[in-house]
Amino acid sequence: MVNVGGVKVGLIAVGEIFKKLYESGKNPEDVRDELIKEFSIYNYIPSGVQNEYATALMEEYKKYCKEKVK
Repeated sequence: MVNVGGVKVGLIAVGEIFKKLYESGKNPEDVRDELIKEFSIYNYIPSGVQNEYATALMEEYKKYCKEKVK
């Protein structure tokens, strides 16, 4: 579950997408547009809230990367 604007949202393929980005060496600060593009393949993301989704996904990806470094 990802917190998007205060609402918990279930998304498909979170682990797979994060793994793909991480293994390709992508930094969290550099993947905003790519996150929306990738997640839109598997999930409906309304155009009016893409910024909120991008922010939430970037935060989750940062957490993912920190866990991988440990």
